[in-house]
Amino acid sequence: MSNIVFRFGRRVKVYRTRQKLSQEKLAENSGLHPTYIGQIERGEKNCTLETAEKIAKGLGMPLTELLHDMPPDESGTDSPEIVAEVEAIISMLMKMNYKQLTVVSKMIELVEQL
Repeated sequence: MSNIVFRFGRRVKVYRTRQKLSQEKLAENSGLHPTYIGQIERGEKNCTLETAEKIAKGLGMPLTELLHDMPPDESGTDSPEIVAEVEAIISMLMKMNYKQLTVVSKMIELVEQL
């Protein structure tokens, strides 16, 4: 699938998880099947605009907000492999305490200087 399909799916997942919604609950709110929501979030399915609007409504927002600020990514950072790696890192960070996060933050600053 194209980059925009991956980016859209990732965006749906971000908004869904921010609202602490399961894929099942979003599917219910949207009138869609939970498996289909998962496929969209993973960038495996390219949904129609009508479906995107259903998802936006299921998230309680207008479609324009869901699509807002999705410029094309030409850096290659939206490949499925990189997205998976970033998601794994975020999962690890979510389990850390403040002191651990401070150490990781300093390490990232050092790596950025390379």
